[in-house]
Amino acid sequence: MGFWHTGYSEFHEPTGFGDWAGPDLTMRFDCERCSASFNSLEALRKHRFEAHPLRQPRAFFQGFELGAQTVRIRSPFASGDFEFALAEEVRVNGRAMPVSRVAPHLALLRDEFVNLDLIGTGVTVSHRVDIRIARDEDLKGVEAALLRIAGLRRLTVETIQILIRDCEAFESAKDFVQGLTRYLYGVLAKERAPSSSLHFDEYLRYFNEAEQTLAGFDRPVARLIRALVAFHFNRFADARRLAPTKRLRTAAGAFESLLAAKQGGSGAFGAPFSSKTDSAIEALLTDIHSESILAWLASGLDGMAGALGNLEAALEHPWAEYDKLKIRLMLAESCLVRGDDQRARQIARELIGLPETETWAEGLLGRLQAKDVNND
Repeated sequence: MGFWHTGYSEFHEPTGFGDWAGPDLTMRFDCERCSASFNSLEALRKHRFEAHPLRQPRAFFQGFELGAQTVRIRSPFASGDFEFALAEEVRVNGRAMPVSRVAPHLALLRDEFVNLDLIGTGVTVSHRVDIRIARDEDLKGVEAALLRIAGLRRLTVETIQILIRDCEAFESAKDFVQGLTRYLYGVLAKERAPSSSLHFDEYLRYFNEAEQTLAGFDRPVARLIRALVAFHFNRFADARRLAPTKRLRTAAGAFESLLAAKQGGSGAFGAPFSSKTDSAIEALLTDIHSESILAWLASGLDGMAGALGNLEAALEHPWAEYDKLKIRLMLAESCLVRGDDQRARQIARELIGLPETETWAEGLLGRLQAKDVNND
């Protein structure tokens, strides 16, 4: 970026010629893309924006647009997984390459950090791609080790350390192991497990780090952990999309539908479903609070209405606020079924100020109002 040269000092400093300032040297700002000329930088900027709008080049991987964050790829991918739009040229680690050759080149890489510079008309956009493809046999070895840990039916710091030792030989799957263990340590912190020295609040960082690390792995275990993290953080659409198991998919879909419904939201919880899992790994990975929420939700509205005392008690316990929001939703709908309109109204008013629950809260208050009118 250069500096506009105004000539201020040459013609406004004392020269010894009295008030005479020489000829009119009004500064002009020329457009570099056409013959237009302007007497102010602001006018030139306005002209550029209106007459020559910049169209920013864009890159996509498996349908998702690349942004400022580094994209981590840990599973094999095809050249068709990368797409580029509005790029006239791409530089891969500083080397110019025709756009048509970039995706095939990236698909051949197995262990490389790539800087991508997308060059368009008057604008360059940069992205970072971290490609480290784990060997399938190493990933399967890690999953087998995790299954052995799940067979112990208990999660402690010691069992996580056993998992780490059992996976030392799987060199190419180090990130996979790191994502698994970060999540498991986060579960211990969230459950306030005696074997863990982590503070409760640290589970947030461990969950987020696990989710980011495992995002590049297209494996059922990785998707399950990402779905459980999304479910906990009340990102129900993500949880439903990622969940490889029916019960988690059903639960996430129920909450997603409830929050989107403007009227009749209680129907989103639908009929009861099985809260049990045949997967030892899912049982190991699901923390005790999420397990309780899944069990209550699986019992349907009638079952939740019969467990109002347990739901109220959970709000008094030191659970994470993300979990308490789910409990408040279940509690309000259950109270409505049991005829405790005052408690349902109280919860709706507490949650109407939150963007994620505003539609639901307005709908529930509307249902209560309609109920009052009908009763009159």
